[in-house]
Amino acid sequence: MKTATAHSAVLTVLLALSFTLGMADIAGADDPVRVDHSKMPPLMKQFQTASEVTQACLICHSDAGAEHQAAYDELYQDGVIQVTDLAYSFSAPDTSTVTFNITKNGAPYDATKADSIGIYFAPYTGTNFQFEPAAERQSLMGDLTCDGAGACTSTLVGEAPDVSNTPGLIVLYGRDEVVGQLPARVRLTKYPFAALLETGGGVDYTLKVRGNRSVKEYLAAQGRFKHLKEEDYNRIQEMINAEWELLLRKADLD
Repeated sequence: MKTATAHSAVLTVLLALSFTLGMADIAGADDPVRVDHSKMPPLMKQFQTASEVTQACLICHSDAGAEHQAAYDELYQDGVIQVTDLAYSFSAPDTSTVTFNITKNGAPYDATKADSIGIYFAPYTGTNFQFEPAAERQSLMGDLTCDGAGACTSTLVGEAPDVSNTPGLIVLYGRDEVVGQLPARVRLTKYPFAALLETGGGVDYTLKVRGNRSVKEYLAAQGRFKHLKEEDYNRIQEMINAEWELLLRKADLD
C-alpha cells in the first residue's frame, strides 16, 4: 500500500507563512508606534526573490532570524507524543469503543489532559474519503478514560453505527501545550499527535490531489494579507509549487 498526503506540503508552507506574518501582527497589536514599512528605503524596490526580501528585513531586524528559528523549534514538535495500538470495536446495540496507548517523552501520558483530542471515521469509496451521499465525518469521540499507565479508552453510546466492516479510516488526532493563536484561528501548538486505523477490508490508495485553490484565493480572503500585491502572490505560489514537486519526488509519485 502506498499512501501520501501530498497536500500537506501546501498546508505546511501556508501555515509557516501565516505564522510569520501573524506573529508580526500580534507583536504590533498593542504597540502604540506603528512603522510604515513602505516608506523605508531598503524596501522601496522591486524584489526578485524571497531571499532578497529576507536580506532587506535583516538590515533593521538583525535578530529576527534567531528569534523566528527559536519559535519554530518550540512549535510543532512531532513525535514527542506517540499514539500506538489504536483499536476499534462495536458492541450491540449502539456502543463504539476506541482504545489506544499514548506516551509523552517516552512516559505514559493521560490523554484526558491534552488540550484537544478527537476521533472520527471517514469511509473510503474507492476514490475518495467521504460518505455517499456526502455528509460530515462521523465522530467516534466518546467518554475518555485513561488508566495512568498510558492505556486510554473512548466509549461512545448511541451516536454512531458499526463501521467495523466498512472500508475507511478511523483518525485519532489532537494537540497539547497550545502557546498562542493567530488571527486566522491557527493555534500555535508544541505537540501535535495523530494515529490512523484502517477498517473493513483495508484501504489501498495513492493520494495525489493538488486541489484547485490558488495561493491568492486562499490569502486574499483574509484581511491581514490585504497588503500583498500580485507579484507577492506569484512568488508565494512559486514557493508552493516547488514544495509540491519536492513532496511528489519524495513520495515517488511522479
